[in-house]
Amino acid sequence: MREPAVSKLVRDGELLDLDAGTARTLARARAQVVDESTAYVLDEKHTLRAFQLADGSERWQRAITGMPSPFVLSSGASVAVLREPDLLVFDKKSGDVRTVKLGDHLGHAAATARGFAISRLKSVLTVDESLAVTTTVLPFEVLGYRAALYPLRDRQTVCAMQADVALNVACLGGKTFHVDLRAPSAPTSSAFNIIAVDDQYALYGTQHRGGGLRRVAIVRLADAMVIRLEDQVAAVALRPDGAIEGLLVVDPELRLLDLKGHVRWSAKAPERRENAFAVARDGRLFVALYSEFSTGSTLYAYDLQNGTLLWTGDVERLSIGHSEYRNEVSLSFHRDRVVLAGDESGLTTTQVFSAATGKRVFAFSHYAR
Repeated sequence: MREPAVSKLVRDGELLDLDAGTARTLARARAQVVDESTAYVLDEKHTLRAFQLADGSERWQRAITGMPSPFVLSSGASVAVLREPDLLVFDKKSGDVRTVKLGDHLGHAAATARGFAISRLKSVLTVDESLAVTTTVLPFEVLGYRAALYPLRDRQTVCAMQADVALNVACLGGKTFHVDLRAPSAPTSSAFNIIAVDDQYALYGTQHRGGGLRRVAIVRLADAMVIRLEDQVAAVALRPDGAIEGLLVVDPELRLLDLKGHVRWSAKAPERRENAFAVARDGRLFVALYSEFSTGSTLYAYDLQNGTLLWTGDVERLSIGHSEYRNEVSLSFHRDRVVLAGDESGLTTTQVFSAATGKRVFAFSHYAR
C-alpha cells in the first residue's frame, strides 16, 4: 500500500482536500484518472478535461465525438480514452490528440509508464508513446467481469487474467501460468473466484459462506509464485513497502495467518462480512470489513502482534438501494490518517480517520448524479 503523493484526492469528479476537509466539484464524471499533479476527467458530455490538483483550475478540455468507453488511462506523457475502434491519445500538457486504430472487440485496458495495453479477444495490443502497436497472443480470452489487465508495481509489465474453473495469468514479456484449486475428485462445477488483485498479488479461491470447501491461492504475479492454503482468506495484509505481513480470514472468526497457514492470532469477528481490505502499518493491522452485495463498511485497528482490538472507526453509514448492487472498499493513508474509500452502486464515499483513535475527521459522500 503506497502513500498518496499529495494531500488531494479526486473521486467521481470531486476534488477532496484531505488536510482541510473540503470538497470541490470539478465535473460530472463518467471516468477519471489522476497523476502526480493533474486529474483527467471524462465528463457526461464526452469531454476530456484536465484539472490542476493544486487549486482545481482547468488546464484544457477536448470534446470527443462518438461514444467513448467510460474509462481514462494515464501513461508517462499521455492520457488516453478508448473510442472503439480507436484509441485517442492526448498530450498531457497541451491536450493535443493523436488517433490509433485498433479494430473492434476491444475490452479491458491498463496503462504502464511507457504506454497502454488493451485486450482484444485472445490478444493484448500494446501502444507505446510513439503510437507503435505490438500484438501479443494469449492462451485465453480476456473478456467479461472474470477477466482483466493489471499493471505490475514496476509500471513496466502488464498481466492479463481470466478466471473460470481455474485462474489463468499471462504476463506480457514474462510468465504464463495456470492455477487450478480443484481436488482430483472434485466436480468440474467447483466454484472459485478472483477475490482481490493489486499490483503484486492475486488472491483466488473460495470467498462466500456456505458449503464446506475452503481453499485459496495467493499468486505473486511477477514470478508466478503460488501459495496454496486450505482456508478461506478474505485479504492479503500488506506492509507499506508492499511485502506480505499476513493473510486475513474473517469467517467465522477473525484470524491472521502466516504464509504457511499457521494462526498468528485470532479474535472474535465484530460482524459477519465476507470481504475485507487489510493494511499493516506502525505495529497495527487496519481492517475494513464489507460485503460485496450489501451496503456499508466498518473499520477496525488491531494490535499486529496479539490481535487486541485497539479501536472501532466512527464510520458514517448511508442507506442505498440494492437493485444490481455492488460494493467495494479500500484503505490508504495520508500522514497520520486512514483514508477509507467506498464505491457502492450509485454512491461514492471517502472518509478520513485518525490512525491513533479511529475518530472520523472528515467524510464526503454523494450519490450518482
